[in-house]
Amino acid sequence: MVEDTNKYTYDESYIETLFASVGVGLIATDSSGDINFINDAALDMFGWSRNAAIRERYTNVIRPVHEDGTPFDSVDRPIVQAYMAGQSITARMMFKRKDDSLLPAVETVSPIMVHGRPTGAIAAFRDISQEIEADRMKSDFISLASHQLRTPLSSINIYAQLLDEGRAGGMNAQQKLFIRTILSSTKRMNELINTLLNITRIEAGNITIDIHEVRLDKLVRDVLSESKPSIAEKNLKLRRNIEPRLQPISTDDLLVREVFVNLLTNAIKYTPDGGDIIVGLKTTKYSYMLSVSDTGYGIPRTAQKRIFTKFFRASNILTQDASGTGLGLYLAKMIAENLGGDVWFESIQNKGSTFYFSLPKHGSIARNSNFRLEV
Repeated sequence: MVEDTNKYTYDESYIETLFASVGVGLIATDSSGDINFINDAALDMFGWSRNAAIRERYTNVIRPVHEDGTPFDSVDRPIVQAYMAGQSITARMMFKRKDDSLLPAVETVSPIMVHGRPTGAIAAFRDISQEIEADRMKSDFISLASHQLRTPLSSINIYAQLLDEGRAGGMNAQQKLFIRTILSSTKRMNELINTLLNITRIEAGNITIDIHEVRLDKLVRDVLSESKPSIAEKNLKLRRNIEPRLQPISTDDLLVREVFVNLLTNAIKYTPDGGDIIVGLKTTKYSYMLSVSDTGYGIPRTAQKRIFTKFFRASNILTQDASGTGLGLYLAKMIAENLGGDVWFESIQNKGSTFYFSLPKHGSIARNSNFRLEV
């Protein structure tokens, strides 16, 4: 019996109708990079008429730009990268419409491969204007709420300290315990508020990067010295592998310190009593690399892709400690990237983790803003 293949073929009008019904913007190009199909959603997104767009060069219609408005180099465009890689490329970018107004969108370009060679491409676009506005409103609310919380928290903290110091008369042992619980809770709340403010400011690009010469080895030793009580409290064994005679680096010591403190605090917090912590600092060909290793609970494989996601906490940690926020590593990653570096990790559940923090040898780029990091 011969299978009737005609039932699997569709005429051009059917395919156009199918594409036109899709809610995202769709554009198809030929091997020369000219547009041979564009649906209504894409026309609306980019402000072109069908007659003007059809047969026009794709790169003339789709114009990605950087934050400062300068156009992307041709090799950095997703369609070029998709052609070179022979696979789909997705990027979140800003685009210029026909009238030069800006459109934030996610672009996914898939090459049409025939016998291993690209003969065209299909690009899909999703307008993310509403998502960005929602994120902005959320960040504004967090910033406003955080500022409003500071005043009553400061009052609670001041009066609790006065009571703890006996300024309002003596207290029995139970009353002192209650007051110190209040002080501890307000300290944690202030740390959370500072973290939220830092995140909203960095996400908005409103954070100062103050550049000067920094001795990373000295910074690491200072932080380790400050952390001695926490390390001793859990009877942890600390080892240092710090490369001698490191040259200073031009960066922001406050921001670098925040990243290192976060990584070290996590190692201390999530390593059982009597465990090991190893802090390393060395140079590579292009960077300075700081590492923090522990023999703690580790990160399950199923959670590793999400570990730098805002508010995410791995399931095995939730059973050990319920007080975390899932914001520290997200903040550390953002700070590192703003300094021109990166944060990444290796981990095996129930054996431990190693977090790495790299900074380029050529240093970080200064940025002026109204805000410094809240610590």
